[in-house]
Amino acid sequence: MANANEKITDQVKTKLTEISEAIRSGSASAEDFQMPFGGLTGSPHNVDTGHHATGSNALLCWIYGASHYSTYDGWLRVGYQVTTPADFHLVKPRPVTYEKENKQTGETETHTFCRFNCFPVWAAASVTLRTAESDAKVQAAWNARAARTGKPAKQLPPMPEKPWSPPVIERRPDVELQQEVKQYLANTGAAVNWIDGDRACYMPSLDEITLPLPDRFRDTKTATAAQNLASTALHELGHWTGHSSRMDRKLSQERKAYSQEELIAEGVSAILCARLGVESTMRMDHAQYIASWLQALGNDHNFIFNSGAHIAKAVEYLDALQPNQLDQAA
Repeated sequence: MANANEKITDQVKTKLTEISEAIRSGSASAEDFQMPFGGLTGSPHNVDTGHHATGSNALLCWIYGASHYSTYDGWLRVGYQVTTPADFHLVKPRPVTYEKENKQTGETETHTFCRFNCFPVWAAASVTLRTAESDAKVQAAWNARAARTGKPAKQLPPMPEKPWSPPVIERRPDVELQQEVKQYLANTGAAVNWIDGDRACYMPSLDEITLPLPDRFRDTKTATAAQNLASTALHELGHWTGHSSRMDRKLSQERKAYSQEELIAEGVSAILCARLGVESTMRMDHAQYIASWLQALGNDHNFIFNSGAHIAKAVEYLDALQPNQLDQAA
């Protein structure tokens, strides 16, 4: 049986292949790249527990476009019924403790490490409201299973008085959003070179971010000019965190490291955009990275987990530079 890392890696490869095929076949293009990826509207979180996704789980929610998700039982508790296979899986660490003799001292020492279990989740778009009829079918199925196994029948949770409903996220005025993004950048102390051109990049050798002037950004099919500024600027800021004087991610031109760095920067942008109320989709000019991500995944079952950890650390680092930290979101 595949372990959690393998299962998660396989599901991501399947999703990325789906996107790659959509682009190859012409059913989606770089311009419409948000079609296979979903957008995040707010920080991804479990609607039942209120827990916000972190690390690799936040990365997985972004890949699958799931702002609001929960488990099978979680959806039942908030008034919804699951009728389809799981949308994707998330991971939960399970601490394992063991004792080992120290050969030098002869003493028994206690050590702890983490294993990961994966569990299925459903996005809000995949569930329907509970009804008396749907409850009766579920309970009948549980009773039948109990009869077969000889175990006590599982019982449905009470129907909530008011089912969960998606939070209303008001669109930020473009002027306000633009000012907040520029202020977030300024608070980090990052050197930003605003140019009257169309080039956006981060130069490690100069430790400098280059961005087009705000009025150079334009509205697109899926985002306003201010939203495009936000996603682009925060992507480059994600790269900025990897400099040797900060998180020292050993930026490299080697294909796998380059692919991971792009994934990290895009993940940082997605999470921060979600906090700022920007519907975050993958940058359209990064469609070409899909193939390199697939190659980087290969048989490396730690790629997604390591990338998620880097994203979480980068966001935490950037937040710590803000005078008034944003609400917890990742």
